[in-house]
Amino acid sequence: MTDLHTHILYGVDDGSESLEMSLEMLKMASDNGTHHLVLTPHCNVPDGYMNYMNSTIIGRYERIRQEVEKRHIDIEVYLGMEVYASDDVDELIKAEEIIPINRTRYLLIEFAFEEDPMWVSYILEKVQRTGLTPLLAHPERYIFVQNFPYMVHDWIRSGCLMQVNRGSIVGRFGQAVEETVHFLLERGLVHAVASDGHRPYARTPILNDAYDCIADYYGQMTADRLCRINPRRILTNQRVISSSRHSGYHPY
Repeated sequence: MTDLHTHILYGVDDGSESLEMSLEMLKMASDNGTHHLVLTPHCNVPDGYMNYMNSTIIGRYERIRQEVEKRHIDIEVYLGMEVYASDDVDELIKAEEIIPINRTRYLLIEFAFEEDPMWVSYILEKVQRTGLTPLLAHPERYIFVQNFPYMVHDWIRSGCLMQVNRGSIVGRFGQAVEETVHFLLERGLVHAVASDGHRPYARTPILNDAYDCIADYYGQMTADRLCRINPRRILTNQRVISSSRHSGYHPY
């Protein structure tokens, strides 16, 4: 499987605290069936984790890669960012201060949980005008999506993609989030599942239980598409495969 959203880059946000913790998390991911994983530290967070592209991020990423090879952990790691939305996000993209997943066309972007959905649409359009495709992180956790989940359909029709969290599927974030994620899954409004892994003991970087849950409820083809095929296609800058429920939807 391929995990597009993790906080395993150590010492830069609320995820891994050390190189050893990062390697423990990567070993956990590998042991549970994930063999391609993107490090996506929080960035552009006001009064928090700014983490614009710099030598610290690159250096720690390279150190992790070296240690993974040295310790024979069966996983490939890549670099990206979980970008907190802001009015100047388009300028930050052009300046390459924030980067898409593995420097593809796909930008992992998040919003405040109680954001104005009109502003969300405005920012998503801004990102698209730079030539990138927004991959909206965990829409099921946003209050505005929980209140009116059909708005996700409009964003998809405009060319955006949706990434939901493993924890949401297996009931780790409460009933409202779980109901919303299954609403989206039932209607084919999800393109990828990721762990959003933060620690080796809580919000862990594994996907196999979410894969099994999706396979049980929606079939193995759907589980493969959301946990294996589409994440790998995003990682390698290919076009995603849409649900048969949206066979007429073309994201580009």
